[in-house]
Amino acid sequence: MNSAIILTEGVVPYLDEIAVASLASDIEEQPNFKLWINEYYSPEVYPRYQSPKFKDSLGDSPFRFFPCDWFTFFAERGWKQKEIKYLYDEAMEHNREFPLPRWVRAFTYIYGKQRFQEKIRKYAAYIVFEKNRA
Repeated sequence: MNSAIILTEGVVPYLDEIAVASLASDIEEQPNFKLWINEYYSPEVYPRYQSPKFKDSLGDSPFRFFPCDWFTFFAERGWKQKEIKYLYDEAMEHNREFPLPRWVRAFTYIYGKQRFQEKIRKYAAYIVFEKNRA
């Protein structure tokens, strides 16, 4: 039997928790689907994604997936974290600036660059999940 990797980057945030739970269970039930690449957003950024301005910018496709604990949500549906790549760390590793709006960058002067970077570095990532069950 051939193994497959599932990539749903750009899909999950637009689904509600019921739809994501169904998707996670459906994928987990497929014996050849061994790994699942998905995005991750820290609950600390949920208020921004739930703001009227952000919702308006997405039109008829607002973000809908805001689990209390991203990792537990997927673990309860048969998936555990195998690897996580924080977008900020990846940008730094490749000598690229992490894309932030100018108004957000202004906080580096208020909080100090190192303190600000430590705060935002775990806001967004890509996760490789593997099946939690044998």
